[in-house]
Amino acid sequence: MKLDFANHHLKKLRPWIVENAVEFEWRYFKERFEAKLVTVDATSQWLEAALDKYPDKPPANVYNSALIDMLIDGELVCNPANQQLIPETFRMDLSRLSSYHNEFQDLSIMATLLMLFKQVCGKAVVGHLTSVVDATLWTLLNHAETTMAHVATQLAADAGKLRARDMTAAEVAALNRLVDSTLTFDHPLFMLLQKRVTAELAFYLDSSGKLSADDSLARHGLLDIKEELSELGRKIKVLTDHNRSTYRQLYDAIIEDWRITKKAASANAGAPPSAA
Repeated sequence: MKLDFANHHLKKLRPWIVENAVEFEWRYFKERFEAKLVTVDATSQWLEAALDKYPDKPPANVYNSALIDMLIDGELVCNPANQQLIPETFRMDLSRLSSYHNEFQDLSIMATLLMLFKQVCGKAVVGHLTSVVDATLWTLLNHAETTMAHVATQLAADAGKLRARDMTAAEVAALNRLVDSTLTFDHPLFMLLQKRVTAELAFYLDSSGKLSADDSLARHGLLDIKEELSELGRKIKVLTDHNRSTYRQLYDAIIEDWRITKKAASANAGAPPSAA
């Protein structure tokens, strides 16, 4: 009864809590900073590095690209030993960053597998790929006990259905070798699709929640994962919108300091040498 009563009040309070979350989080962070319990060193380094990397982008898009670059870095967001390298403004969101990184990896793997699947099936797959394979693959990739052998077996079974003839033992073995060799972090195809997924997620944030047109997604091998890509983009956008609203004052100050430093460095570089 007491738990039901508490849950009832939490539901009533939730809209108010959500509405004031930005103010509360910023106040808490500011108080900790003023008490010297937290610094902004990692945050400054993270944002300044992005400003140097993307000098031609507007600040809002620099922030988006910086967030995506951080999120796709598994060694950074998934390794507890590197927690101090995470911007202080994101340390309350470490579990989300790790989860979104894993989804990013799954999407990259899925896009690669679907491209391999098309090669195996040829023209027979046209018009049927998403409905037959997409959902099954996504379910497998999100299951903790799934191995690449399971995935290859499923691909072989689906390919047989679409071709109206089962794959031979030799074809299945070849598919297994193809999957194993392609899904390595240094394989050109896998790296290419990772870059395309990364670029599309950044585009989603820059475009206020819109993916590229279908013809563009198709050219880049991403149309078949459009739904999953959009869902991950939506979740990342919720995080970035809240984070940017909460720490806007800090980010604006870091950007302004960066501009002043760059302007001074440029002026000094163009100044004549002083007389000895």
